[in-house]
Amino acid sequence: MKVTKTQLRQIIKEELLKEMGLGAMTAINLLQDVMEQIAPVINAAYDRLSDPESQQTFASFLGKNIGVITRQWEEERSAYRYAEEPDEGPGKIGPGFEGWAERNPAATEEE
Repeated sequence: MKVTKTQLRQIIKEELLKEMGLGAMTAINLLQDVMEQIAPVINAAYDRLSDPESQQTFASFLGKNIGVITRQWEEERSAYRYAEEPDEGPGKIGPGFEGWAERNPAATEEE
């Protein structure tokens, strides 16, 4: 029996749904939608670079920036999740990526 990529994806989603529950699948689907929106922007920027050295620098900084953004996002989520503020109870969920570039200008520097 031959399985297509689409069929394989569906099987994987169904198995994840069984194991992780509906909330996890909603999160996975949302993240997949976000990544599908971001990838074309990254690819278009990369394609505008004409020489291999610039492309290599772009790829390197892309990986580093994603790592920085991910760590900052996790730290902010962790800090907000456990922080208590006078007018708000525990478990407050704070902002996502708002202002990350201002907090880390090195992540957006160009060479």
